[in-house]
Amino acid sequence: MSNYFDQNQPSQDDCFLVCGLGSLGQHCVLSLKKFGVKVIAIELSQPKIWEIPHIEDFIDELIVADCRHLKILQQANIEKCRAALLVTTSEQVNIETALAIRQLNPKTRLVVRSAQDNLNILLEEKLGNFIAYEPTQLTTTAFALAALGSNIKGFFTLTELLLSTKFQFVKRRPPIPEQNHIIIIGLGRVGREVARLLQEFKQALLGISFKVDATSEMMLDIPLISGHLQDILPQAKLETAKSIVVVTDDEILNLEVALTVKKLNPNCYLVIRTAGQQLGQHLLQILPHAQIVGTYEVAAEVFAGAAFGENIITLFRLNNRTILVTEYCIHSEDTLNGLLLADIAYGYGVVPILYQKPPQSSILMPHESLRVSVGPRLVVLATIEGLKSIEKGQLALHKKTWQVQSQNAATSDAIFEGANTLSRFSGCSLSLARSFMKQLPDIFPVPLYYHQGLR
Repeated sequence: MSNYFDQNQPSQDDCFLVCGLGSLGQHCVLSLKKFGVKVIAIELSQPKIWEIPHIEDFIDELIVADCRHLKILQQANIEKCRAALLVTTSEQVNIETALAIRQLNPKTRLVVRSAQDNLNILLEEKLGNFIAYEPTQLTTTAFALAALGSNIKGFFTLTELLLSTKFQFVKRRPPIPEQNHIIIIGLGRVGREVARLLQEFKQALLGISFKVDATSEMMLDIPLISGHLQDILPQAKLETAKSIVVVTDDEILNLEVALTVKKLNPNCYLVIRTAGQQLGQHLLQILPHAQIVGTYEVAAEVFAGAAFGENIITLFRLNNRTILVTEYCIHSEDTLNGLLLADIAYGYGVVPILYQKPPQSSILMPHESLRVSVGPRLVVLATIEGLKSIEKGQLALHKKTWQVQSQNAATSDAIFEGANTLSRFSGCSLSLARSFMKQLPDIFPVPLYYHQGLR
């Protein structure tokens, strides 16, 4: 077991309930424990084999029963739970449990596994403090951006492409690309969403399906070939492809496809979908340069982040880490309130990408000298560790030790503008900045983060 968790002892004030200990539920437990909180779990039957080794050691209390029953929820101290993550494989069980919890606790945050979009909207309106996700839908952005490979920085402009997932169908089917294309193998629900998102990035695509009658795939506006694995791969122009994304619903088939593709083209860039943690780890050993995206492992970080009340808009993978695009609505007691964006970025280790103070229009990539106040909307890129730091208000003040030295200011205008700049970037009072500029040469007394000082 990792020593990481030993440094974050559970807080009795932060109790979280996880209902359903399948793959997603176990990963949710793991993600929640990174926040150092108490986790109670309910599972219908005692698991004989855990997917994540020793995961039971991270569960503070395990109740083997039906999570829909009021008495069981009371036994789990639902009245004291800050949030409940309802992640069984049955949408009906998840929704019934959400309704039951709301009878017992009107304030508990409800994070539900459900793909019923319309029903989810209605329940959010009726129950309040409710959010629902479907794990496979969450990871489509991760697969799409992973497919861009080393070009991700060129496409990653953080516009509405990442803040919206609305797509349109186009009727014409383009020809099979000759080169620099992305091959999507497996055009089920995940594959189709990946294709639509990559179309938003104006990528040349080729879809491969192993189904003889691929009615739903025919609706896609991309070249499509179907048939048996060994017959169709030679037609896909693997040697000139930019990347290959393997996202069928069958993990073993994905393994076979990945190994076959690698045999035909050892230099290809591979993105592979898995469900289980152990298979993903094994794949990295034999395919060390591939991007392995574990559906439930990645989705669990969204469920865990959402449990703390934030809105996880989408996610992607970068350098084998999950990056969560997270929206904050700033409140008076928020750990972000009153901070400069520089403190938020360097102190919490996140990247602010959008700031909006209603009724003003939103600002993309806001300047780090902007100070956050009550009311605005802030969207950041964050790892699960960054969200934990924000949740606990743990600024990395040990990194804020750099000082700026100034030798002279040639004119009174330089003194005036220099003071304004120092006040804006450091957050200090204007009077302190002006006093410093009048006593040059000197060292500015306000400590800064390294990159803050470079500016």
